Amino acid sequence: MGLVDDTLERLAIGMPIFLKLSDLPHLELIEVLKKVLVNHPKVVGIFSVPPILVRKTIDNDEVQEINIISWNCLKIHPLGIYYKPEHGTDIRIIDFDKYFTLGDK
Repeated sequence: MGLVDDTLERLAIGMPIFLKLSDLPHLELIEVLKKVLVNHPKVVGIFSVPPILVRKTIDNDEVQEINIISWNCLKIHPLGIYYKPEHGTDIRIIDFDKYFTLGDK
């Protein structure tokens, strides 16, 4: 399987998860992310420093990206969740793959 096929397969798995997250109200989205990111204490710290801004990037009436912004940032894409420290590059911390679940959601 080539790179394109691999990416299309990952999108087929990740897109429904991403769409569920994009449909959640902001406060509920933050609560779900706290549960999903429980094993990443450095990242969960984003939620303890107010203010927390939730921004959804929309293009042609479709959500392309969700950003949770404090001093640092979480970026949610159809392929997974990325952590962007205030000074540094994006780090993929969670892949949306066949083993990923949103818990109750």
